[in-house]
Amino acid sequence: MRRLDLNRLEGDGYPEQQDHGCVSGQIEVIFRGHRARLVRLFKEAQADGLVCLGAVAWLTDPTALDFMATVPTSVVVQKEDFLRPDSAAIEGGQRWKDQLRAQYEAVARSDRHCDLFIRQNFPEPLGSQSLLGDQGIAGVRCVGPRNDRDPGAVRQPLMHNKFLVFVKLRDFPDNQDGGDEQPEPLWEPRMVWTGSCNLSCQSHRSRENTVIIRDPVIASAYMREWADLMSLSEPLDWETEWVAPQWHERS
Repeated sequence: MRRLDLNRLEGDGYPEQQDHGCVSGQIEVIFRGHRARLVRLFKEAQADGLVCLGAVAWLTDPTALDFMATVPTSVVVQKEDFLRPDSAAIEGGQRWKDQLRAQYEAVARSDRHCDLFIRQNFPEPLGSQSLLGDQGIAGVRCVGPRNDRDPGAVRQPLMHNKFLVFVKLRDFPDNQDGGDEQPEPLWEPRMVWTGSCNLSCQSHRSRENTVIIRDPVIASAYMREWADLMSLSEPLDWETEWVAPQWHERS
């Protein structure tokens, strides 16, 4: 069966498809070629030494996951059965579950690119949570209630975000003398990728929109929302029905 791609409709009865993407000031809108644009964004982040912080409802696109492993990345996903097959994710009968798990593990190792990629270097409430002997934050984690697929179950609310924020991390300057002046933030939010597009193969065949915003104030707002979500997150477990945060405030 031929897989339909709504971005490439051809033949009698279909008008010529247009790409209305454009750039105005610090904002870029994308309607076609989301994956290729995301790849270029990760290459830019890698060249500039940025980290990637994200909240996405669905994370099954192998290309996106490959590039997430090239920069320090921490992503929170909706707490549900993430191993439901993405209909276009794997070709040729490959073991897609094993591949997806391996790519998630590669993202978890992405912190090797940046020594500053630890929880206390991020905004509250994340920055003040207990370290429990582990300062790490990289990888893919989950948040929210489990989305049971029982037809008779009451559908639970979702963590339905679709954003990535790219941030420059800095060390404390050497001249911090411990006086009354507050140290400058350790982070410089640079840009946000957001819109309707999930990071799944299915989304790349759907009609979606993406916005890239290169504004530090807007990027900071997204980073702080990510910190809120990450403070509620847990490892990829899905055994508990409700939210079971792993980290807690320091006593």
